[in-house]
Amino acid sequence: MGEAPPLGRLRRGLIMGVVMVGPFMALLESSIVNVALPSIMTSFGVNVDEVKWVATAFFIATAVGMPLTGWLGRRIGLGRAYIAELAVFIAGSTLCALSWNLDVLVFSRVVQAIGAGSLMPTSMAIVTSIYPASERGRAIGIWGIGFMVAPAIGPTVGGFITEWIEWRAIFGVNFPNGLVCNLVAPVVLEPGHE
Repeated sequence: MGEAPPLGRLRRGLIMGVVMVGPFMALLESSIVNVALPSIMTSFGVNVDEVKWVATAFFIATAVGMPLTGWLGRRIGLGRAYIAELAVFIAGSTLCALSWNLDVLVFSRVVQAIGAGSLMPTSMAIVTSIYPASERGRAIGIWGIGFMVAPAIGPTVGGFITEWIEWRAIFGVNFPNGLVCNLVAPVVLEPGHE
């Protein structure tokens, strides 16, 4: 990969902030749900083997979504790909919150995970493309903070929300952040960002 285009410190910081939100939300969502599985099981009247698909489908679809990232980034540009992936993730989260049975919830988790799985590699590709080689190590370290923080707070946040609100609200946690990020991203990222 060649040298990054000359971007100012403020612009790189704004891009970094926008592309850190997606992976943070995706990882938060992967860990926040586990605490709510007993409530989901009771709500839908399903057994343990059936409710496990809420988590399993997410992880399988995340793995399936990741290889598509490179193709999508080359096809429409990394900036547009990130915005589209974030929109898919938000749409999947909304569908999860509105699910009326387990089958719909599992399908919605697959939609959510396709966006989540693609967000991580796309955001890393954007970070590595905007920083010169001499600054990439530090930039990737900063970007990786979300990878450490989200799984650490996910179970606590999930437990609190499930206990004091209801399990559907765990899927709404990311909605305000994702919506704001999706509105800001087209302004901060160049639409055809390579």
